[in-house]
Amino acid sequence: MWLERVVHPDDRERTLACWMTAVADKGVYDLEYRIRRHDGQYRWFKTRGVPIRDGEGRIEEWFGTCTDIEDEKRAVEALRAADRRKDEFLARLAHELRNPLAPIRNALQILKMPRVDAATAERSRDMMERQVHHLVRLVDDLLDVSRVMRGKIVLRRERTELATVVARAVETVQPLVDAQRHELSVRLPPESLLLNADSVRLVQVVGNLLTNAAKYTEPGGHIRLTADRDGDVAVLRVRDDGIGIAPDMLPHVFELFVQADHATTKTQGGLGIGLTLVKNLVNLHGGTVEAQSDGPGRGGGSSSSGSRSWCRGWTGSKAVTR
Repeated sequence: MWLERVVHPDDRERTLACWMTAVADKGVYDLEYRIRRHDGQYRWFKTRGVPIRDGEGRIEEWFGTCTDIEDEKRAVEALRAADRRKDEFLARLAHELRNPLAPIRNALQILKMPRVDAATAERSRDMMERQVHHLVRLVDDLLDVSRVMRGKIVLRRERTELATVVARAVETVQPLVDAQRHELSVRLPPESLLLNADSVRLVQVVGNLLTNAAKYTEPGGHIRLTADRDGDVAVLRVRDDGIGIAPDMLPHVFELFVQADHATTKTQGGLGIGLTLVKNLVNLHGGTVEAQSDGPGRGGGSSSSGSRSWCRGWTGSKAVTR
């Protein structure tokens, strides 16, 4: 039977039912289903059949069309997936913005209380300062992503020592590393590596890679940052023994609104925009960035590479994250 030869097994029952209904009702046949092509590949087609009747209303033949809509189907699914990621991102954003507000509100209530001792007041102010700093950083990241995506960021290139960039990035992520009881090791080449780059943006790049590794590694994990010279290119790698990345997620980890669907990611928070910033900032410097992982539970890494030459500037970036 033709249906068994060319129609996808999952679509045969409804295809046959639609055809039998059209024949019985002598009506129009209209359906989308997958058809096997000559090369054995199944693709989505939209088929429509119209009965041609004689003068007495009897069906003499069927006239129909069969249109390949595979690309349209994929485009629609991609839009739906993007819409889902956007909704998930907005939910995470609301959560991340709300989280610091509760302790700030509690601290304000404490400070309004009569006879608050100096130590309690100082702790409350310190806590409020930390939460405000978190909110500022969150908003700054959102603004940076918006500027990057619209091409509004202008690099302020200068003669930059890679060791200084790494030191500043490590300083920003050290509280998170300490809180998670991670062991962070750094290995840099003995000779100086000078880059023609925006040092502030490179600190963001390295800091986000380290933050990503720290957040998605179980407490007490190991994170290793290394830098090497490959000709005129500086190669930076961040490796960890964290939760790893599923193979189908690897090509998408640097995309906006993408965050791995893993139980641990739900508890670690974050908006999933850090790696998007990394990719775009590295690309602005003329570099590249990639993620590697052997799969869930096997850790991974990210690497970025760029020119070490003050004259040539940043030309590549090869990073390895979780």
